[in-house]
Amino acid sequence: MWKWLVVLAILAGGYYFFLGSRAPKTSETDDTLSVTGDGLKFVFNKKQSFEESLVLFGVGSAKSSFADSYIAGIPSETMDSLLHQYPDLGTCGSKGNAKIGSSVHYLFTVNDSDEVKHALKKAAGQFDERTRIRDRRFCLKVTGQELVFEGVYHDNERVDGGIQYSGNQKLARIENVMILNCL
Repeated sequence: MWKWLVVLAILAGGYYFFLGSRAPKTSETDDTLSVTGDGLKFVFNKKQSFEESLVLFGVGSAKSSFADSYIAGIPSETMDSLLHQYPDLGTCGSKGNAKIGSSVHYLFTVNDSDEVKHALKKAAGQFDERTRIRDRRFCLKVTGQELVFEGVYHDNERVDGGIQYSGNQKLARIENVMILNCL
């Protein structure tokens, strides 16, 4: 019996050490969102709300100190335009295939709620299954608030040189995710 108690104590201690003590903590004001984890504080300025439908090209865990997930996709209007210009898009030899890579947008999500995490996990499962059986792509309609990276701090001292994101990359706090059949 005591062996089970020792095993349970070890598991509880491991949970606290690996998940409890290191789980990122968030705080926010009207203008900023802060994520503290791994001894660092990541500060983001809140910007405008947005809604975007993306033809999904990837979704998963961001494995970052501050970002929970990533979503890679082409805005549905851009995909419609590409399909109109290149009806053979996605087939071997289509001249439009070269434009797909530069059209992909990357959305890095910060401070996902449990509901959003669940929806993104479900989308990742569907994406993997559709990719495996070579089925049609689908869309994610996401709504949220855009975030702009302000800085990284350690003991209240800025320790980064300012991380910049390109025009096809966005940081956001996602509020809602819907899976849509759009193609």
